Amino acid sequence: MDESSTHHYSHLNGKRTLGLISNSARACFQQCARKYEYEHIKRRVPRHTALPLTFGSVFHAGVEAMHTGQPWQDAVARACYEHGLDDAYERAKVEAMLACYEARYADDVLKFIAVEKRLDAPVVNPATGKKSRTWVFVGRCDGVVE
Repeated sequence: MDESSTHHYSHLNGKRTLGLISNSARACFQQCARKYEYEHIKRRVPRHTALPLTFGSVFHAGVEAMHTGQPWQDAVARACYEHGLDDAYERAKVEAMLACYEARYADDVLKFIAVEKRLDAPVVNPATGKKSRTWVFVGRCDGVVE
């Protein structure tokens, strides 16, 4: 769970700050309020993550490394360790997909100026047009290019 997905009021230097809410937290609440409470307020996480989610996290780490000029192989090794992906076949699939991704976009002229860039925006009440005094929407952009 990303650490900025949702936070309620907090106090910083004696000042009350707005809570942050992400699109995934909003969708979770719409699906099930109890699930939202456990995941985003109480911060309880499952003991095991489904293989497709782990696979996606490892692949994403490799792509992020490529776009920041780092060797994706090192990022994959780190991500496999961090996410507990110890299945050699699954790791080989990730590596094959990243090798193909790298070959496909080798001649790409896009220059990434930011990867996993955090974006904040006000939550606006559609009925009044006023900004929320409780929440700020927060999200992440996979990449920003020139």
